[in-house]
Amino acid sequence: MAQPTVGTAETVGPWNLTELKKAPAMRWLSQTGAVHSLLYAGEKFKGTNTEVFAFYASPITLGEAKRGAKFPGVVLIHGGGGTARRSMP
Repeated sequence: MAQPTVGTAETVGPWNLTELKKAPAMRWLSQTGAVHSLLYAGEKFKGTNTEVFAFYASPITLGEAKRGAKFPGVVLIHGGGGTARRSMP
């Protein structure tokens, strides 16, 4: 069970849940087509800020739902060595 630490931060293992619940800074690279691309702020690596590349699509961007519709979210994260492609199987 999570234990509060000094101040209002809640931690579990090495994770500061208070910080993890905040959306990172992000910027769109492209919002054309059904699949959009973006960069978001990652964790520091050897003291240097990093950015993470991601593709984004939803039933709305795919033209299968109207704006304001609710649907579950799915996140796919994979390790290095892969190549991100816009095409879907």
